[in-house]
Amino acid sequence: MGEKKVKYDYNRLRRDLQDEYLAAMVVGFDENTPDLMDIQMAPNEALLEAAPRFGYHIEDYVIDEEDEEDKEDKEEDDEDDEKEEQGEKK
Repeated sequence: MGEKKVKYDYNRLRRDLQDEYLAAMVVGFDENTPDLMDIQMAPNEALLEAAPRFGYHIEDYVIDEEDEEDKEDKEEDDEDDEKEEQGEKK
């Protein structure tokens, strides 16, 4: 088998970098503060490159395939529960 491609939670990383910007607004900006517009518009690869500069470890944003499968299973279970509840109300 070939190497698995690592998946990252880009949405969470982008939110964390945006939070970094908002926190800097309160305590004051410095030369390391990311620009909010840059964060919002940055391609995913740029977020991965920027993360370490702001003290974030990209390993923390790796999506484990098992976690993804668990999430999908939970969503399916929730849908099934919702359908059962709707069936009981009829």
